[in-house]
Amino acid sequence: MASVQSKQSLASLLKKKQSLASAVPKNLPASFLRQITNDFSAEQELCRSVFGIVYQGILPDGSLIAVKRLTENSPVPPSEVFETEVANLMKLQHKNIVELVGSCLEAQKRLVEHKGRFVFEEVVVSCLCYKYPPKGSLEKHFNADTRSFDWETRFEIIMGICEGLLFLHKALDKPIIHMNLVPNSIWLDDNGVPKIAVFCHSRLFGQEAILHTINAKENIGYMAPECEISTMSDIYSLGMLILEITTGEKNCPDAEDRSARRYVENVHQLWMANEIKCNYPLLDSNHLQHVKACIEIGLKCVEADRNKRPSIVDIVGKLHRKCVPILGQSGARFQYKWAYKSVSSSVFRDREMKAIELLSEKKANTAELIGIEEAVNGLMNIITDGNELSMEQGKIVSIVGLGGLGKTTLAHAIYQKLRAQYNCYAFVSVSRNPDMKKLFKCMLYQLGKKSNANIHESILDERLLVYELIEFLQKRRYFIVVDDIWDISVWKMIRCALPTNNGGYIIITTTRIFDVAKQVGGAYYKMPNLCIQNSRVLFNRRIFGIKDTDKYELIILSERILHECGGVPLAIIMISGLLATKGGKKNEWYKVYNSIGTTIKDSLYDENMKRILSLSYDDLPSHLRTCLLYLSVFPAGYEIGKDRLIRIWIAEDLIQCEKQGESLFEIGERYFYELIDRGMIQPVYKRWYYDMTENCRVHDMVFELICYLSCKENFVSILDHVHHTFPSKEIIQRLSLQNCMVDHATHRATMSMQEVRSVVVFPSAVNILPALASFRVLRVLDLQSCCLSQGYSLKYLENLVDLRYLGLRDTGISQLSREIGKLQFLQTLDVTGNEISSLPSTVVELKHLMCLRIDSWTRAPSGIGSFTSLEELSTLCIQDSTDLIEGLGNQTELRVLGIDCHTGWNFKRFEKSLVECLHKLQKLHTLSISVVGECKFDAWVAPPHLRRLEITGCCSSTLSAWLNPLLLQELSFLSIEVRKLRQEDLEILGSLPALFYLDVEVGNQNHGILRRLVFHDSSFPCLVHCVLRGYIGPVAFHQGAMVKLARLHLEIPVLEARDIAGGFEFGLGNLPVLQDVTFLLRRGGAREGQVEEAERALRRAIEMHPNHPTLEIL
Repeated sequence: MASVQSKQSLASLLKKKQSLASAVPKNLPASFLRQITNDFSAEQELCRSVFGIVYQGILPDGSLIAVKRLTENSPVPPSEVFETEVANLMKLQHKNIVELVGSCLEAQKRLVEHKGRFVFEEVVVSCLCYKYPPKGSLEKHFNADTRSFDWETRFEIIMGICEGLLFLHKALDKPIIHMNLVPNSIWLDDNGVPKIAVFCHSRLFGQEAILHTINAKENIGYMAPECEISTMSDIYSLGMLILEITTGEKNCPDAEDRSARRYVENVHQLWMANEIKCNYPLLDSNHLQHVKACIEIGLKCVEADRNKRPSIVDIVGKLHRKCVPILGQSGARFQYKWAYKSVSSSVFRDREMKAIELLSEKKANTAELIGIEEAVNGLMNIITDGNELSMEQGKIVSIVGLGGLGKTTLAHAIYQKLRAQYNCYAFVSVSRNPDMKKLFKCMLYQLGKKSNANIHESILDERLLVYELIEFLQKRRYFIVVDDIWDISVWKMIRCALPTNNGGYIIITTTRIFDVAKQVGGAYYKMPNLCIQNSRVLFNRRIFGIKDTDKYELIILSERILHECGGVPLAIIMISGLLATKGGKKNEWYKVYNSIGTTIKDSLYDENMKRILSLSYDDLPSHLRTCLLYLSVFPAGYEIGKDRLIRIWIAEDLIQCEKQGESLFEIGERYFYELIDRGMIQPVYKRWYYDMTENCRVHDMVFELICYLSCKENFVSILDHVHHTFPSKEIIQRLSLQNCMVDHATHRATMSMQEVRSVVVFPSAVNILPALASFRVLRVLDLQSCCLSQGYSLKYLENLVDLRYLGLRDTGISQLSREIGKLQFLQTLDVTGNEISSLPSTVVELKHLMCLRIDSWTRAPSGIGSFTSLEELSTLCIQDSTDLIEGLGNQTELRVLGIDCHTGWNFKRFEKSLVECLHKLQKLHTLSISVVGECKFDAWVAPPHLRRLEITGCCSSTLSAWLNPLLLQELSFLSIEVRKLRQEDLEILGSLPALFYLDVEVGNQNHGILRRLVFHDSSFPCLVHCVLRGYIGPVAFHQGAMVKLARLHLEIPVLEARDIAGGFEFGLGNLPVLQDVTFLLRRGGAREGQVEEAERALRRAIEMHPNHPTLEIL
C-alpha cells in the first residue's frame, strides 16, 4: 500500500506546475525505489561514479525518473543533516539544472555471515531522485555521432551548461561545487536543452571525504591537475566539455593522463582557422568566429595553472558577446552610461558610438526596435490584405494601444519600409494641442521639399493650407503617417486635406483612444505588449554590460521586475534606466522592485505607469529634476533643440561648474545624455544628416507628469488652449505662452511680470506677450520663430539688464539696436534666419557672451577680440581685413567656429594669417570653413579634439597633409571637396578611427586609366553615413569594409561603370547593415536604354541584399 501511495505521490509531484521551492522533501521507501528500478538491475543503469550508480526508474504513468543510489560506504551524514541538505537542493530552480524531486534515507536489516554465524547487519539505503529527460545524457550522444549536431545546437548546449554552472557557483549563499562535470552528468530534454545533474557530493558528504575519494579514479579526463575541491576544478571540467562539444572529438584519457593534457595539446595545435573552416564548411564568418571563441574559451578553462582560468562569470560574459543578448547575461557589469569623467572627449565619444550602435542595429530613436518584426508583419498584412501593395487603391489603418507600447515606433518602422514606393510621403505628430497651421506646413514641406521649400515662411491660414495640400496630392501616390491623435475633430480637419484619388495612398494613424480609431475609419491594429523574451533584451541592453560581476541575484530579481512591467516598453526603459544608476547594489534594486507595485494591466494601466514614472523622476538627482521640469515650457510633442535647451539651462543657473576648467555647455551635454539614458527624454536623429547635435522629445506620459509637477511646484506657468496653470497668489517664475485665445486676455490682465525669470513664446501666442517694460528680472527671452517684423516691438529690450539668453532666430527682424551693449550679463545671442546686414558695434561690449550665432551675410564689427568668454561663434563672415582674423585668434576658449569667405575676398592672400589664427584655437572641436577657390591649409595642424570638420567651396587638388589619421583620433564628421580622389586618398580616409559621417565631393573628372576605387577590408570601421558626390568613378566594397554603414549616397557615372569590368556590381552585399541607398546617375552622354539598364542592375543589387534597403534613384 505504501508503495502505491509513493508512486502516486511522486507522480503527482512530477506533474506539479508550481515551483518545488516550497515542497516538503519526499522520503520515499526503499521498496518503492527497488520496484521502479527492477531492484536496481544492471539493465536500468544509466551511469556510475565513485559515489554511486544512477538507475532509470519508470513510474506507472510512464514518467521517467533517475535514481542515484549512493554506495554503501558513502560518508552519508546523519539523517537530519541529510534531509536538510536535500530540502535545500530541491529549491534549486533553473532551466539548466535537473530537478531533484525526492530522496531516500532508510536503515534496513540484512542477514550476513560473521565468524561462522549469521547475524543481522544494519545497512543504510540512501538515494536521490531526479526528473529524467527522455533524450538521456550527453555521453549517449557522444558515443553515437556528435557531428550530427549543427553548430547552433552545439552552441546552445555550451551556453546552457555554462549558465547552469553559473547558477551553482553564484546564485546561492555559498557555491555548490559539482566535482563531477562530465558528459554523463549533462542530460538533454525534449528540446535539446542541457540540464546539469547536480549530485552535490560536496554539500552532502563534506569536502574531506570527497578529496579522499576523488584521488582514486573519479573524473579521469576531466579532473583538474591540482585535485582540489574548488570552483576552478569545475571550470577545468567545463573547459573539457566545451572543447569536446565544439570539436566533436571525444576525450579518451587513461589513468596516466587523468587531466587529458594530450587531448588539450592536440586541440591547441590542430584547431586553427583552417581546421575550423574544414569542419564547419557551411558557416559564415560570424559563426566561424563563434566556433573560434568557444575553442579559445575552452583552452583557457583547461590551463594547468588554476589562477589563469577564467571565472564562470567571465565565460558567460564572453559567450554572450557572441550571440544575441538574452537574460542570463550574468557576467554583466552594471554601468550607467552617463558616468563620464572627461567631459571634453568621453561624452562625445560615447554618444557617437551610441549613435552608430542605434543605426547599425536599426533602432528607432529611444524606443529601440526590439520585437518589432512581428508587429510590422501583422500591420503589413492588414495594409496589404496579404497581397502586394495596391497601386490604385487607398488604405487607412489606425494603430491603437495604451501609452508607452511603441505605437510611434511601429508607425515609423512601417514608414521607413514603404515610403520609397510612393511619390511623396510625410510623418507628422499631432499631440494634444496641435498648431494646425504648423502641422499643415510641416506636411507640405515633407511631401514636396523642392516645390514647398518656403512654405514655413508663408502667411496662409489653415483653410488655404488645406487647399494647397489637396491640390498637391490630387494626382500623386502618397503615404502619410499622422501620429498621436487625441481628438477626432483634429483628425476630421486633417482628413479634409487628404484627397481620395486614384493614384493609391496609405494613411496610418496612431492613437491611445479606441473610439478615435473607430471614427478614423478603415482598419485598425491593436498594439501588443512585448513578450517576456523581448522585454529581457530591451532591459538588458540598458542595464548589462559585458564585464565581470558576481551579482547573479540581480538577474533573478530582474525577472520579477520585468513581470511587473507587463511588457510595456516605456516602463521597461524607465525602470532599467533607473536601475542602471544603482551600480549593482542589491538593496537598491529591491527598493525599486518593492516600489513598483502591482503588474501593469489594462484596468490599472494609468495608475501603475504614473507610479513608475514618478519613481524614476524621484530618483533623479536634484539638478536633473530641475532641468527636466524646465522642458514643460515646450508644447507636447515639440522637437526641442539640444543646444537651445542647454544654453537656456545655463542662463537659468541650472548648470553649475563642477570643477575648474570645465565648460558649462559640456556639463549641460552630460545632463542631456543622462536624461536620455534614464529614459526621461527621447533623442531625435535626423535621417540624412547624422550630426550629433540631436534634438529631443518628451514622451507624452512623461510630459504629463512634468507639467503636473511644474504646476504643483509653481515652476512653470503655461498658457495654451488646454493648460491655464497660473497661480492665483504665488509669483510667476517662468512663463510659457503657447497659444493665443480670447479668454487668455483675462489671465494676461491679472499677471504680474515682476518676478518672471524666463519667457518662452511660440508663434501663435506672440500677440499676448506682455510689453518688455513689465519685466524686471528676466534672464531668458526666447522668441524663436515668432514673427516680429509686424506687431510686437523689442522696445525697452536694453532695460532687461539681467538677461542671459536672447533667442531671436527666424523672427523676421532686420536690425538690432545699439542699446544691446547694455545687456552686460548676456551669454547667448542667436539672431540667425533674419535679414540683419550687420551687428551694432556695441556687441563687442558683451564681456560675458559665450555663444554668438549670426548668418553668413551678417557683418560682425571689428574688435571681436574683446570677447573674453566666447565658446561658439558661427557664422563669421571674414572681409578683406586682417583685423577680424587677429581678433579671432584671441578667442582661445572657442569650441565651435564657423567661417565664411564667400565675398570675393582674395583668400590666398590671407590663408597664412588664418592658419596661424587657427593654430591658437586648440580647444576647437567643431570647425566649418566656406571658401571660394583653391586652398590647402597644408601648414595647419588640426587641434587634438577636433570632432567635426566641414570645408566647402575650397577645392584642393588632393587631400591636404593635415588630414592625418594619427592626429585626428576623434574626428567623426568630415565634409570636404577635392579635385580628384585617388585610391591612396581613400586609404587615408578609411583609417580615421572615429569617422561616422563622410561627405566627399570630387570637383574634376578623373582622367587616365579608368579603374575602380576599392574600399578594402577593415577600412572605415565606424562609418554610418557615406556621401560620395561629383566625379566619383566606379567603386567596389570588399567584405569587411564599412561594417557599420547604414546610409549610402553614391553618384555613378553610367558609361564608365558600364564599360569597366564588373559593371554595376559594387559589392553592396558586403555592407551588412545597409538601410538606405540613393544613387544619382550621371548620364554623361549615355543613351536612355543604357540608363534604364543601369537602373535595372542597381535595383537588382538592392533586391538581392539581405536587408532589402530602401532605394532612391535620381
